[in-house]
Amino acid sequence: MSEKHTKVVNIHFPLTPKELAQGIGDLRYDALQEFLRELADKLYADAKKDGKGGRLKLEESLAHVANSVEDAYVCMYDVWDICEPHEVD
Repeated sequence: MSEKHTKVVNIHFPLTPKELAQGIGDLRYDALQEFLRELADKLYADAKKDGKGGRLKLEESLAHVANSVEDAYVCMYDVWDICEPHEVD
């Protein structure tokens, strides 16, 4: 079992995938956009490492997922443009 990838995020306390999704979904949309950018970057980096390790099918699949996350990041620009004028800090 890999120590790098887990089913829960254990920062201060363990979260289920559903709890993690709920927490991320509750982020302000500009913060969610930043999260998506960071996630895409992480997945691209993982794909690159897998490619260097000769795991080419995994590299290709991870790069595809990273591209999809990056697409979501780009789409969040429109969401934030709609919501930003109504945001109160």
